[in-house]
Amino acid sequence: MIGIVGINQERKAWSFTAQLCEEIVRQWPDTQLWFHIDTAIRHVNLHALIADYNLADHVIVTTSPQTDSWLAEQYKQCTMTLLPSLGEGFGYSWLESFACDVPCLHTDYAGGASMMRTCGLERYLVGGHVGWRVEGQHNCMRPVLALDHWLYAVGQVLEENRKQGVLSAAVAHLRWGNLAGRWLNWFKEGLA
Repeated sequence: MIGIVGINQERKAWSFTAQLCEEIVRQWPDTQLWFHIDTAIRHVNLHALIADYNLADHVIVTTSPQTDSWLAEQYKQCTMTLLPSLGEGFGYSWLESFACDVPCLHTDYAGGASMMRTCGLERYLVGGHVGWRVEGQHNCMRPVLALDHWLYAVGQVLEENRKQGVLSAAVAHLRWGNLAGRWLNWFKEGLA
């Protein structure tokens, strides 16, 4: 199963994700997909995308809220997750995926990509943008994602042999239990 976890916002590139998933299913017909989203209809209509890209027989859709343990079990059922975001300041889904020892392909752009580099996970970043576009009231630059680069990266991960525990160890220092005390001290120092 390939998982996609994200909220219903334009920057999460759900339309591109649906197009990508259609190609994945075409190349690997037995692929099952898991879409986890906060709400199916807001900035995009997830039901319409599933219908438009012929994914109905391949996708399971779940919505928030769910418990952390439930989400972890879903992640662990995945071969990989995808995050073709158009701007991920930090993002939790890539971190959740790696914490469950499941690789996540992520757009090589913005803060999430930088964090993945600090964890030594740059091999899971997908670059090769075909251009840039300006959007929003602040004229934010967003990458135009390249479908062929994403399909190649999916194929690479499907063929990958990984040792159990390597990916979760790469992000262990980012677990909230490890960060909570340091964050609280930092916050208190800021108030002093």
